[in-house]
Amino acid sequence: MSVEKRFRRKVNPIPTADGCLLWTAGRNGRYGQMRSDRPPYPHVLAHRVAYELHYGPIPNGMHVCHTCDNPLCVNWEHLFLGTQQDNVNDMLSKGRQKASQFSVAELSDMRTMSEMGLTHREIALRYGVSRPLISLLLAGKRRPAHTENSHLLRT
Repeated sequence: MSVEKRFRRKVNPIPTADGCLLWTAGRNGRYGQMRSDRPPYPHVLAHRVAYELHYGPIPNGMHVCHTCDNPLCVNWEHLFLGTQQDNVNDMLSKGRQKASQFSVAELSDMRTMSEMGLTHREIALRYGVSRPLISLLLAGKRRPAHTENSHLLRT
């Protein structure tokens, strides 16, 4: 069976109120996925398949992003190509970044520790979290849980 036929069998043909066509089969946690017909990858993300079926190959290094912000949407009209930075900028412009469990005061303390020369890893160990989370917080890609004192976030 062709990839397109397998793909279409796994999409709900009735759009949501937002116009999303939802993937109904397997997931890799957040995104829909299906078996690949291209080695060496055993699975491909469903929204990337949707993009390729309607627009053609995805250039190396490019991401397929959602205008609707629904990771299970495979409506090709809701998909666009962008870099990782384009995707991050889209997330930030829509306020989709996740809040962390940390307060503004704790983030301020993390910034101070970083300015004193502590590595992100050392800060992460002190707070019992991952180094990438600290990096995201200090880069402004994750916001603290309470942002009423957002002026404290600026360095």
